[in-house]
Amino acid sequence: MDGKKHIVIVYGVMVPLLCFLSAIASAENYLIVSPDNKPYYLQAVKGIKQALSANDHIQLVPNNQIPSNQHFDAVIALGVNSAKTIIKNHYFVHQKVIFSLVPHASIAPLLKEYPSKRYRVLGIDQPVFRQSNIAKHFFPNIRNIALVYADKEFIRDLPATVAGIQVHDKAQVINNIKKALQGFDAVIAVADPLVYSRKNLRNIILSSVKLKKPLIGFSASMVKAGALISAYTPPLEIGRQSLRLAKTVLLQTEPNRLLYPQQFYIKFNQTVADILLLSPVQPIKQNRLYRDEDLM
Repeated sequence: MDGKKHIVIVYGVMVPLLCFLSAIASAENYLIVSPDNKPYYLQAVKGIKQALSANDHIQLVPNNQIPSNQHFDAVIALGVNSAKTIIKNHYFVHQKVIFSLVPHASIAPLLKEYPSKRYRVLGIDQPVFRQSNIAKHFFPNIRNIALVYADKEFIRDLPATVAGIQVHDKAQVINNIKKALQGFDAVIAVADPLVYSRKNLRNIILSSVKLKKPLIGFSASMVKAGALISAYTPPLEIGRQSLRLAKTVLLQTEPNRLLYPQQFYIKFNQTVADILLLSPVQPIKQNRLYRDEDLM
């Protein structure tokens, strides 16, 4: 009888103890490096905090106060300046680092100069195939699509279904855009400053309207400016996805993986659609998160 009591007592103590030890083992410690307190970065930090597990901990520091001698389960660096600070100072040599809220074209040259298997990049870019799929999904009459670019980094993942047209002369940007709009059903814009600069954007939008051919944007703000439609992922959601990536990614043999946001919103300009005489074949829900499989 006494033996049974001992078993019950030991069992009653061990179960809570094991649960407590399990909780400690599953808790993870993250370092978040942010260049400043601008709303853009604060939204990403908010998203990271929302994705934390109950026992996780984060330490938020600016670029000039990075604790390089501590161990973290993962480091999330927000923005290009944070990435440059970590990479050039060789911080966290043996730790997992996620570079987030960075344009692929801005960080790719840096990663080529300082390759590492511990780096992963969650860019603000949307893949070209996604922008193409969105246009074709809601507007089936859009079949032949071109992408006009100057920097070859923007065609790193160019699908075979999209024609790439390179601009070699800054003075010919508008002419190249016009030719693409005349020869194709739509043109995908990318965040290439040599092509889609503030100086050029107004003339590009006007050309799209005049030729009755849509421009597929690379951001929500570009759709507001006059593009027809675009996928985009706001900083809050990129923050959430950065933390999930930090929790799940394994450092494989392939270095410097440039990744895209897995989930995204769709921004649509109804006024532009009316001007271009285009009607989506189904309602475009602008307040929901999409995945690529939703557009199949």
